[in-house]
Amino acid sequence: MKKINYRKYKNAELLHARYRINQQVFPGRYQQLCDEIARRKQNGQLKVEKSSVIDHVSFWDHRELIIEFTQTHKILRITFLVLYVLSNIIAFTFIASKYWVTDFSKLHQYTAVLDQATCRKDTVEDEETGKIDEYYDVVVSIYPEIFLAPNLPASTCNKIAATLTPGSQISIWHQDGLIHLLVLDQSTLLSYRDMKSKIRDFNSRGYLFFLFSLFGIALIFFKSLYNAVYPGTYKKY
Repeated sequence: MKKINYRKYKNAELLHARYRINQQVFPGRYQQLCDEIARRKQNGQLKVEKSSVIDHVSFWDHRELIIEFTQTHKILRITFLVLYVLSNIIAFTFIASKYWVTDFSKLHQYTAVLDQATCRKDTVEDEETGKIDEYYDVVVSIYPEIFLAPNLPASTCNKIAATLTPGSQISIWHQDGLIHLLVLDQSTLLSYRDMKSKIRDFNSRGYLFFLFSLFGIALIFFKSLYNAVYPGTYKKY
């Protein structure tokens, strides 16, 4: 193994290196570091305050979350890993369910006389970009129920609302009030094939952020997770 001349290191760099080095993988280098630090302490050369060491550490290094484990923490390490995996499975399953559209054969059919149908316009502004999105939904009222056909083009929404006159008998295949198929007098106004993607977009609106959050959390806990598998690899400052 090639030796490193730690005598050329500044005090802050030397202490920083001691915290960063993996002493299990590089035991020789770690011993070199400790010897040089001990030599400087003995000679009175090492007078670096903790704050000055932190100044040389990157912003994320001294603010990152690191949970340290030792070889004797086997049960604790296994528990940490199991809880992390289970929580991610639960979160991912919940988010994935928002992107899943129920098969047509499992939908409930509802046939009744229409009370009212309107085309509702919703305006949503993205707080970060300032972009304004417009959404058009057909709202069908059959007392005491209300059904919704979301994310339709403006022209389609207005056309269907005008076609559905009060007193008409309609059939709706839905789940939780969301229309997957709409039929008027044996004429299909909204098909399952067309509504499937619109239902998915409606249910998953805003959940993409949470999906990316899972990856962000994995990055934050990466060193702790690595420590749980290989104890002592990463240390806190």
